[in-house]
Amino acid sequence: MSRHDLIVGMAGAGGDGVVSAGELLLQVAAFEGLYGMLVKAFGPQIRGGESSVRVRLSSEPVPFQGDDLDVLIAFNWDDYGRFRTELVPGAHTVIFVDELDPTPRERIPLDDRFKDAVIRVPFEQLAIDKGGSALAKNIVAVGVLAGTLNLPREAFVRAIRRRFAKKGEPVITANLAALDAGIEVAATHRTDIQVRAARRETLMVISGNEAFAFGALVAGCRFMAGYPITPQSEVMEWLGRELPKYGGVMMQPEDELASITMAIGASYAGVKALTASSGPGISLKTEAIGLASMAEIPLVVLNVQRVGPSTGIPTKTEQADLMQALYGSHGDVAKVVVAPTDVADCFQVAVDAFNIAEQYQTPVIVLSDQALGHRTDAIRPFDLKAVKVVDRRLPTEAELAEVDPHHGFTRYAATPSGVSPMAIPGQARGNFLMSGLEHDERGAPVSSAAVHQRMSEKRFRKLAAVPQAYGHLTLILGAADADVGLLAWGAAKGAVVEAVRELGATGVRVRAVIPRLLLPFPLAQVEAALEGLKTLHVVELSYTGQFYTYLKSQLRPELAARLVRHSRAGGSPLGVAEIVEHVAPAAVAAAAAAD
Repeated sequence: MSRHDLIVGMAGAGGDGVVSAGELLLQVAAFEGLYGMLVKAFGPQIRGGESSVRVRLSSEPVPFQGDDLDVLIAFNWDDYGRFRTELVPGAHTVIFVDELDPTPRERIPLDDRFKDAVIRVPFEQLAIDKGGSALAKNIVAVGVLAGTLNLPREAFVRAIRRRFAKKGEPVITANLAALDAGIEVAATHRTDIQVRAARRETLMVISGNEAFAFGALVAGCRFMAGYPITPQSEVMEWLGRELPKYGGVMMQPEDELASITMAIGASYAGVKALTASSGPGISLKTEAIGLASMAEIPLVVLNVQRVGPSTGIPTKTEQADLMQALYGSHGDVAKVVVAPTDVADCFQVAVDAFNIAEQYQTPVIVLSDQALGHRTDAIRPFDLKAVKVVDRRLPTEAELAEVDPHHGFTRYAATPSGVSPMAIPGQARGNFLMSGLEHDERGAPVSSAAVHQRMSEKRFRKLAAVPQAYGHLTLILGAADADVGLLAWGAAKGAVVEAVRELGATGVRVRAVIPRLLLPFPLAQVEAALEGLKTLHVVELSYTGQFYTYLKSQLRPELAARLVRHSRAGGSPLGVAEIVEHVAPAAVAAAAAAD
């Protein structure tokens, strides 16, 4: 049976290679012109522990990881048990379990409807016999998937040769033998499950963290300072490899405070700069974000959110750093907050973040999260020719020639837009004072309340133009004649997109509004998009409903009164089923009331 969409899940212990197996499957999908999404999950241990992957393959772009599985591979039933709330078998799931797994089934019972779907495979023994090592059992599993899903062997051979090219022909040969062993097993349990591309396309495989780093590079970032932290570290690793090729530098200083202040120094010197972390590290960077705002220094700060507070669950996702990004500061900090919604968005929002930082000379906080950062997609390649890069406003030679050398450059001159030219250290007549103290137009420290009022107005006046200039950052999806509204942000978009489709198929007309610009809030755009909607459902991964609370503070009273909160703590991404479960009864009730 040819399918346009299917979902595979795998679970195992550290060292079983389930992530590598999922990556190989996604790579093959891209070779075959299939869109795909790979979601990884790990235990909280620093080393070792359990891991799982979910791979969704489709003939069309994939917005969401999906709810139920079509195929499940479990090397160890205990490890599956740790992820069973994330790896949910569907009504017709085929389940492959390692024949030698000693886990008592009664410890993690399987629903009776799946008992006939379990197929026992000697993954580890086949790996030893055919591949020469128990470590090859993940490749045996890949072979089982190749045969089960009726995907071409040649594509897997190509992917294996690419992955193990540096390890030599003997390793490649052993892994190909393990692949064939798995294909042979699948031949004895032939299924009619297969997925085919609707059209042949050239696709690329990239993670959210890699996409963000790539976007930063394309936008002109040439300095990055960061301190390793899950789930951000891949951004550092990618830029550490790539920045030097373009004359840039990635530095890992001693802590988070040094990271952000080094980035501020680099930007002050004229280089587009980035610092990145996750929630705990952003807390440490908060004071310096205020410095960048006060000194009007362009700066991009990436927060790949994870479950908190404190150390929380470093390997899981949540959307609970929103209030920290919006309001976490001392004093009135002029800044911008943006949030990507999918892997492709991570690239574009990175470009937008640098453009906003440079154009308005302000810090920009980017709120990604673990679900996006660690997610890997097979998507269309980015159109680099369409990328528009904005650079900061430098003083012209004529402007510098008019500078009185005895008074210095008027760095913070009052302008109608609030943006004033920013000289680079070393420019003739471009010297000025820069510090975290309140200052006058030349940067000289002052303690005048009147000057503080005037300079605060200048710093915030710059940001008033951002919502209109970057209007494309507000997404509006769904029916023009909708009665029901869905509001979400960040990685929740994928589940919302599918929920809109599913609800629409049942006759419930839904319009979704997803702002990627969160501060300054695009009020005019959002309120216009909400007109005519009877109920407004806010979905998010925050136990306290931070986005709901924020919207209440921004929307005019009659719209704010229509908001209905649907929030929960993180740990697992929002699902389509739970959104539909929230929205459908309310939509039916609203329709009945209207009649």
